Amino acid sequence: MTPPKVNAPNIHLFAFHLRHETSIRAEARIVPGAEKLWEKLGQILTQYGYETPLDLVGYYAPKGEQAYDPKEEGPGNIINLHKNGLIDFKGTLKLEGYPVNFTGIACPRRVFDSYALALNIRRPEKENERPTDAVPISIYGQFNTDGNLLLPDFIESSLGQTLLLTADLTDEQKQFSPEGLKNLACQCVEELIDDPKKRPSYSNKGRLFGSPIFEFGDIETLESQSDYRHILVLFFRDDTLKRKFESAYWDLIELFYYRNKILTSFDFTRSGYQETYRKYEEIEGIISDVNQQISNLVPNKRLGYKYLENLKQKLKIMPGLALEYSRLQQVLERNRNTIAIDAKKYDAALDEIQRKQNLDVFYLKPIDLSFVENFTRQEVPYFQERIKADLDYFVHGKGLVDRAIATIRGIVEIERIDRERHLETKLEAIAVGVGTAAVVAASSIYLSLDQPITSLNPPERSPSVALFVMVILISIAVGTIVFALFSWLLSWIRRD
Repeated sequence: MTPPKVNAPNIHLFAFHLRHETSIRAEARIVPGAEKLWEKLGQILTQYGYETPLDLVGYYAPKGEQAYDPKEEGPGNIINLHKNGLIDFKGTLKLEGYPVNFTGIACPRRVFDSYALALNIRRPEKENERPTDAVPISIYGQFNTDGNLLLPDFIESSLGQTLLLTADLTDEQKQFSPEGLKNLACQCVEELIDDPKKRPSYSNKGRLFGSPIFEFGDIETLESQSDYRHILVLFFRDDTLKRKFESAYWDLIELFYYRNKILTSFDFTRSGYQETYRKYEEIEGIISDVNQQISNLVPNKRLGYKYLENLKQKLKIMPGLALEYSRLQQVLERNRNTIAIDAKKYDAALDEIQRKQNLDVFYLKPIDLSFVENFTRQEVPYFQERIKADLDYFVHGKGLVDRAIATIRGIVEIERIDRERHLETKLEAIAVGVGTAAVVAASSIYLSLDQPITSLNPPERSPSVALFVMVILISIAVGTIVFALFSWLLSWIRRD
């Protein structure tokens, strides 16, 4: 089946990559691999026939080498990193056996704490002062190349990307119904991405600057920002509406920047949720184990040494788990606040676009921006509710940890006091027993004085060995009896 044709097809790539971590320090910390987006840009330009080494402020990549020094960029929130502002390139590709010329521009920028790349590849509207003919939509696949250079798999930008396909409708296509335009948009995406597994599904439609727009890529299926494919297809019915889009082009870069930052923050909360949940399960397992051991305790029976050591070991582990658990909750809360802040900045960027559009005295009709407004009206509240539900769920875990620590400490403390009292009782009983035995031993020698004095047993003779042994045995026996009686008596007195 021959693919349909469109006029002046364009493909716009908006990609964003974190440059440095936000910090209150004078000098922010550059993240590892911050220059990766420029490496990819160099490879893309080479594929399109741009042979000049990429030379940006702070980044230079002659063949086989590269040098990156972000300090050369200087201060500022939005900085053009190419000396000319834009990188122009052009080339020719084969489309159905015929050569087709294309042109392109790349705009590398630093936007606040990140790098932003706006890349446009297009079939010119005019050549030699004459309008160009309509071309098959398979040109989108040619722009993307066989290596899918414009997809997240290759770009790998840390803050994600958006691909925007635009085209001027032919006279016949201007008569299409909304469903017919949707089918045309789906065909454009199919031509752009040959592999169905990498092709995002249709998710939404609307109007932007008065022109029909279609969205591909469902946010609810977002698992990783690096794998998320967001594609927009925008069709122009007339030049006036097309100029409205072109006049807002650079503001759209900032708008997509905040959109991708919000999605990245939400993506972080999903991975953070999984990590927090694993920690919650670990805590719950320890608490369950402790409760099981407590339920197996025999009343009035002293805890064994191994049991007590097991409780002490858990007591050592629990504070660390509680600290890590609290840290993970703080990460969720921090990303929630970041989403709220970036959502306000997104709305501010929208207000600026609306303000500039209202200044156009040649087009007095109100501009409908509801398609992009719905992101902060519908999607962002959904993100916030999800994170809030996660935090509400995990807040009980901290209480469980605190109660578990208090319970274990209580058991260990009670056992310690009981053991000390038991030891004290033993020592007192031993002291009484030893004292009694000593008294008995000292008194027993006088047993020999009751014997009559004979020539075989003179009074000055020392006691016999048999008598000595008898004294020792009597002392031990009496001491043991007294120790046992006194131990029982102290235990009975202190049983309360």
